Amino acid sequence: CASYRRTSFAVFFTFLFIGVSVYDHTVTVGSVTSASVQIEDGKEKAVFNLSTGGVCEVIPYAPDLIRIKFHWNAIQPHEDVAIDRNLGDWPAFTPTFTDGRVYTIETSDLIVEVVKNPEIQIHFKDKTQSGQYLLRDKKMEYDTGYDPYGDTTFQGLKNSNDIAAWFRVRVVKESPANEAYFGLGEVPFQLNRRGQVVQGWNSDTFFWNDQKNPMYMTLPFMYGVQPGVGGQPGFAYGVFFNNPSRPLFMFQKERPFGGAQRNALSTINDQYSFEAAEGYIDYFFFGGGANHTTQEVLTRYSELTGLPALPPKWGLGHHLSRWTYTEDQMIDIMNTSRGQGYPLDAIYFDIDYMDVNPHVVPPGGNFDGDEYRGTNDLRALTFQDDPNNSNYWFKDGPSLIATLQSNNIKTVPLIEAWLATADPLHGEADVLAHFVKNNNGTSAVTELFFGTSSWLDFTSSPAKTWWTNKQVNYLNNYPFDGIWNDLNEPADERDTVQESQPIPLNGLYWADGAYGNATNDYRRQHIYVKNTYNVYQAGNTYDTLLTKYPNKRPFVLARAGWPGIQRYAFNWSGDNVNESAGPAYGQPSSIRVGLSTMISGQGFFCHDLGGFNSSVSSESIARWAEWCALMPFFRNHSPKWDLLREPWVYPDADKIKASIEFRYQLMPYLYSLAYEASITGLPMNSPMFFHFQDDAQTYQASSDLDFMVGEFLLASPVHQTGATQRSTYLP
Repeated sequence: CASYRRTSFAVFFTFLFIGVSVYDHTVTVGSVTSASVQIEDGKEKAVFNLSTGGVCEVIPYAPDLIRIKFHWNAIQPHEDVAIDRNLGDWPAFTPTFTDGRVYTIETSDLIVEVVKNPEIQIHFKDKTQSGQYLLRDKKMEYDTGYDPYGDTTFQGLKNSNDIAAWFRVRVVKESPANEAYFGLGEVPFQLNRRGQVVQGWNSDTFFWNDQKNPMYMTLPFMYGVQPGVGGQPGFAYGVFFNNPSRPLFMFQKERPFGGAQRNALSTINDQYSFEAAEGYIDYFFFGGGANHTTQEVLTRYSELTGLPALPPKWGLGHHLSRWTYTEDQMIDIMNTSRGQGYPLDAIYFDIDYMDVNPHVVPPGGNFDGDEYRGTNDLRALTFQDDPNNSNYWFKDGPSLIATLQSNNIKTVPLIEAWLATADPLHGEADVLAHFVKNNNGTSAVTELFFGTSSWLDFTSSPAKTWWTNKQVNYLNNYPFDGIWNDLNEPADERDTVQESQPIPLNGLYWADGAYGNATNDYRRQHIYVKNTYNVYQAGNTYDTLLTKYPNKRPFVLARAGWPGIQRYAFNWSGDNVNESAGPAYGQPSSIRVGLSTMISGQGFFCHDLGGFNSSVSSESIARWAEWCALMPFFRNHSPKWDLLREPWVYPDADKIKASIEFRYQLMPYLYSLAYEASITGLPMNSPMFFHFQDDAQTYQASSDLDFMVGEFLLASPVHQTGATQRSTYLP
């Protein structure tokens, strides 16, 4: 007992010491000492100097869109990779600025109240309905003493749900008891975020389950929704936290001491907060138009960050993929699908097509996972085909592509963001300084599943031009129709912290020299660029396809995401798992992830049909096909160690075929919804609350697995094995 007491005291003392040392540095941003109206890009904004020496800006972009910035010293410009429509590009309107005891900014839709003392607070109030508050501040704060570069919780997030030990900047908002929260992208929890903790740090999350966070995408855009109560109308608003340095949202949760993790958080029912590990406070408030609706919130957000790119029609069709098909299997798929009347629009070439020494794993065979590591057999932009080499999976790549295309089957290859160190292109890129760097200026080398590799620096225009030219030359020889970008989180970590050598948090990007050569400027460091890396790469891929095929809409598929990814690419939920792996996996988690992502700005999204990992039964894949047929992206993808997954191999082939055919019957409607998304941002699929925000019953978990397809179809998937019916709440 004595030994136990000493251990407990030591642990308590450690926590107490951490708590005191962290809280000593935390500072609220202070009171207003002066206010002025200034001009930026031809538009007026309010600028407040604060008692702590900091500055806060309140910038009206539109009558229902307000941007808030704060820095404890001076607001420094940075590249807004998420922003597609800058301040000067918005239509002119006339806000009014009134300096009094409470500073007010009024538009036709909103009243922004800036409380000056004792601490600055920024409240958003309805202008057109009833004058009620839409969102009220508690405080903004910062901590210059926090050291994110020494925060070990950044490591191993592909397998853990740890949250950051502390924060550089944080905003705390009031949370009324009847308010629900939605959005924040690729999160498998219950759709209503109330009581949840959600962070974004793009990670390779193989075999994820219903509690995994973070995942591949970071979309820090959320909705607050209230139903009408006591004669007051209901409303919705949105918040986009424009800081990519591991944004973290805590709803009704708070750290009782520095370094606390999820299971040690205390409950505070009347608040939520959002924070980041580096940078400054930068968020947008969306009022949702005059009537404060979810649809108007998302449309305005999409205008700000970019409307989804309208895909080619074939991109909405039925696709088949595998890690990896051989040439003979592809020809067999083509013949079977056409002979048996299965609609098929595209087939994918996974990573083994670039393997100089392919290791054949028969369907259902054993795969030890070590076939690439240490061998560096992969060659980027190299199709390993040779009619005279029986070891190769492909005999004649151009002929195969032409044969598939002549049968109206498009072809999509995997093209990664990294180059293996043994790839001949690696040396060329290294000499030209086209890789992400360590802080000392050397090219970063990370240990991946596929061996040691370096990552292309897509913030560098010379690197992007070099890679575009390489890709166009490749497409000249192998005229694929689209491009699939995988592992672009970047997936720079191995399975355990001990075996990982990821890009360091202070690793350097060139950013076209915008921030000079300083190695300590976070704006060009990995801590700030990791989450946005995918947008740079997807933009380069999109431009490559436009260069090669200037009269065709590009089709790009990406795994990682940050706001703005929708301008260039589809996304999918990565290495999901079938429910055969257990109750925490499978269809319910995938449905929730998809719906949350689509209302978070990425309107073109879906899943590997049946779950990428673990074998899937005939009944289960038939159920997956039923509801996935109603989503924007419809791809069957499986690993090399699983049995073949083509729909005709299952006893329930007739049911799967019926779902595929139903999708094609609906294609005029689905294609119209895709076009609508490209001009409004409204997704093809959305959860019930999104269309029925005044009905609080739709905020409940019982409605999480029902979704709208446009305005006119309601889908209620039967997802449990053995079930033939289920209950559905009708708003």
